[in-house]
Parts: sequence; C-alpha cells; structure tokens
Amino acid sequence: MDRLSGLFVLGFLLVVGPACSKAPQTAEPGAQTTAAARVDLPPPGMPDRAELPDKIVSAFLKAAQTGDKPLLAALLSTIARAETAKNNISFQLDSYQNSKFVVGKYEYVTPEKDGAHVDCIWIDRDEKGNEYKHDVIWVLRKEEAGWRVVGMITRPFPDKDPVVFNYEDIPSLVQAKTFIQTESERREAEEEKQAAQKKPESTRADAKPLTANSANQPADGVQREAMKTQPSGAPSQK
Repeated sequence: MDRLSGLFVLGFLLVVGPACSKAPQTAEPGAQTTAAARVDLPPPGMPDRAELPDKIVSAFLKAAQTGDKPLLAALLSTIARAETAKNNISFQLDSYQNSKFVVGKYEYVTPEKDGAHVDCIWIDRDEKGNEYKHDVIWVLRKEEAGWRVVGMITRPFPDKDPVVFNYEDIPSLVQAKTFIQTESERREAEEEKQAAQKKPESTRADAKPLTANSANQPADGVQREAMKTQPSGAPSQK
C-alpha cells in the first residue's frame, strides 16, 4: 500500500479545528489599529514579490519544515488566508520536519500567466527506514503581492483519479481528506484479509499463491499530465 501518512499532512496541511465560541472581547482604544498594522507587515523571510512560482513553493515548504506558521500563512492566497481565519484552521507540520522535498520546474496554466503549476517530489520514510516518493503539483495564483499557494494535486492511489486539495474551499478539503482516509482503511482491511487467507493455504502442497491486487502496490509515481488536467475543486472518487 502507498505510504500515505505524510500525504495526509501534505494535502491536509490546513486542519479544521473546532469553531471558536468565545465571546468577543472589547479591545482597548488603538489596539485594533496596532494589530492590523502588525498583520500587514511581511514576516521575516518573506520572498520578494518578483520571485517566480518555484521559489515561492520552496519558501512555503521551508516554512513548513521549520514550523514558521506566520510565513506559511503569508504565502497562501488571499482567499485561502481568509478561509483559514473563517474556519479556525490550525497548521499541522510534524510530518514536514522529517521529510524532504525536491521542487522542480513550473509552467503557466493560463494565457494571462497568472496561474501556475509547480512540480514537486515529496520524500518520506517509514519507521523501518523505507523511503517513499510522492509526486505533487502545487497550484499557485499571481496576486498583487506576488505568487501565492492555492492548493495542490496528487494521486495517492495509482488506480484512482488525482485528488485536488483546494485551500480556498474548506468543505472540498475536508472531503478530500475523508476520501483518502476511507480508501486507505479499505485497502488496508483488504490486504489483511488477503494475508489471512493466504497464510493457511501456504501449508498445503496444492495451494495456489494469491496474486496481490496491483492497485494496492506502491506506485512509482503519478501520471503528471492527468494530474495537470484535473479540474480544481472537489476530488474525484471513482
């Protein structure tokens, strides 16, 4: 089965927390203005607005690895930042700290060159030291402040369509996470069932070996062209 623990964090970088139910507090005079001014200041390490899409992805992933949440949030698109605030989103970054990323080339996906895809390889290791690689396409949009991250596309299961993680659409983000978790659990249960059936048969001389379902084998990569043509929005769950 594919190594998906890291991909859960990768694709579901923004984890929905409980809605904030605290009563609003009355701010002291001038406090709101000071806070707003502080938010408008770019965080340390913020790339120049002229930086190209691949450099923004590199900065985004570096911020994730170092746990720099202010920079991470600043590199999200304006809509994504608004959605995280609206839905009380928290960042879960533990998996990033033990993983490696190879950022590749970028390509424009709109005639106006205000949308781009950036190739990336996520390299993860399990508890036994086995290495797993996942192909990812980061989706960016050019805003007034520069290129910003909108979401990502990956294929966690080689026999399923690519899954889109849209950071600007929290409901579809939750749907994508639920789909991966459910499908992963289903495949794990199927593998355990096959293993249980195979074990007693192995002691019989006339027993025929079970053939593993190729859909449950680790994928060498993803079909990038198929991923790039995947429409943005909720993931396909064929």
